[in-house]
Amino acid sequence: MVEIIDNDLYAQNARNCQLSGDQKKQEADNVGAKIERLEAAKKILDEQLVLLNGKIDGAESLFNGSAGDMSPAGNWKGDLKKECKFHFERGITNLTDMENNYQDTLKNINGELVKLKASQLDLLGAAQSFWDQAQSWWNSIQ
Repeated sequence: MVEIIDNDLYAQNARNCQLSGDQKKQEADNVGAKIERLEAAKKILDEQLVLLNGKIDGAESLFNGSAGDMSPAGNWKGDLKKECKFHFERGITNLTDMENNYQDTLKNINGELVKLKASQLDLLGAAQSFWDQAQSWWNSIQ
């Protein structure tokens, strides 16, 4: 018995697989754009963290270094020094909280990047699989 090959059906299957592959590739490209945006945000946060740490270190050296023990002419004695130190410590606490928030945000971004990169690889693999299947359908047409 002779097998009847339906070239139109094979061609339609090939087109459907090609479209599905193209769709998965577009999804992977969209994920890639998200990855780029998160990488840019991460870079900005890293830079801000360096600046923030510089401010914390500078503020701490003000009271913990020689500047914290100024002479009476420097107005860092007695009640004024205590008052300034109180506000300074509140400021350091706020800056440290900010630093912790930045660190938490960076951890979240890193976790999201790992997920997105894995997703992108899966989508690209699916796209290639659909394209391979489309080629197989095209090769079946006689």
